[in-house]
Amino acid sequence: MTGQSQSPHRASNMFRTRLCPPSPYREAAMPDMPPGEAAEEGTAGHAAVPRAYQFGDYSGLSPDLAGAVRKCVGHITPLAAMAECPNYVIFEQLIPVLDSDGNRIIERDVTPDFVVLTESFNIFRDYKFGRLEPQFAAGHDLQQLTYAVAIHAFYGSRRRVQGGRFHPRLFTHDDQSDLVEFEGDDDYWRGLETALKAIVARSKPDAQAVAGTTQCQYCKAAPICPEYQAWIGRAVEHVAACNDVLTPEVMGRALVLCKAVHAADTRADWIEDQARDAIIHGIVIPHPDGGIWMLKNGKPRRSIEDTLAAAQALSAAGMPAEAIISACKLGIGALETAHRAVTGLKGRAAKDALEASLGNLIVVKHDRPSLIRVTDIDLIEE
Repeated sequence: MTGQSQSPHRASNMFRTRLCPPSPYREAAMPDMPPGEAAEEGTAGHAAVPRAYQFGDYSGLSPDLAGAVRKCVGHITPLAAMAECPNYVIFEQLIPVLDSDGNRIIERDVTPDFVVLTESFNIFRDYKFGRLEPQFAAGHDLQQLTYAVAIHAFYGSRRRVQGGRFHPRLFTHDDQSDLVEFEGDDDYWRGLETALKAIVARSKPDAQAVAGTTQCQYCKAAPICPEYQAWIGRAVEHVAACNDVLTPEVMGRALVLCKAVHAADTRADWIEDQARDAIIHGIVIPHPDGGIWMLKNGKPRRSIEDTLAAAQALSAAGMPAEAIISACKLGIGALETAHRAVTGLKGRAAKDALEASLGNLIVVKHDRPSLIRVTDIDLIEE
């Protein structure tokens, strides 16, 4: 067995690698940036599932994230009951991706979220805490295929491995799970190994990039990729977050492009996120037409995070539980509507009465800061 190195290939980018062979190398060359809020929440959710399953501990989680983790626990509990013994219920174990002869297929190990070893077959699940529909089904997900091959070789050669994704926040799914079966003899599993090896073999730093909606949507290297730029029909310079090669001046010009194509290309969000982080860290980004880019506070938005306390407060003020429950499904705007219907109040009086009942249970948050151009004249006028 060969040793593990810092190869850019990993289970999570195998599908993108198949569609665009050089993409792992281009992404690896991008500057490191702090994870976004959604990524941090997903990390916290993954870490909480084993703790919640084993000890019933949901501490430190927001009500929304605790609810998602609770759904994951509910999903895996009957699967864990199928294990040969308690030790065969495995959370987040680092395992290599090997072929049937013990050779590495990709050099980075993988970490399936949850594995169950039963008497006749093996099971794994991948939790997805995002709120967006997946780009493709689990049956087409090469991360699932990579996990299955790794589990087949590492935990013992069973004919069958059942994989799947579990989406606790996708309420459009009947059971929020998307399963995929891998089953066959030795030749079948060698065929899967060969398919993964072929994807890695084609993936070279100088391979031809292929732009497209699926592979470019979440690719960190899209802003510096000429194939991507040609695909969206825009001739622009290389753009990306700041490092020795990708300068603030380049980013400043990139933001002009992002503002222009934002409606047609949601991929522009990425460069704007990079620019926000750069400005927060003290990097000055010039505007190509003069002045600099700065951050302007986002619009405030209200929400109720402690729904139980809010329901108790409104119930004490005389609002029926049925009205509270119906509004909580729709958010604070619907809650205001239901409150007016119950109290008969209108306009500002209705809003003041609701806020008086809830007090500090209404949490005001701001959207992420927007990017605006600031010139010397603007600063003098202020």
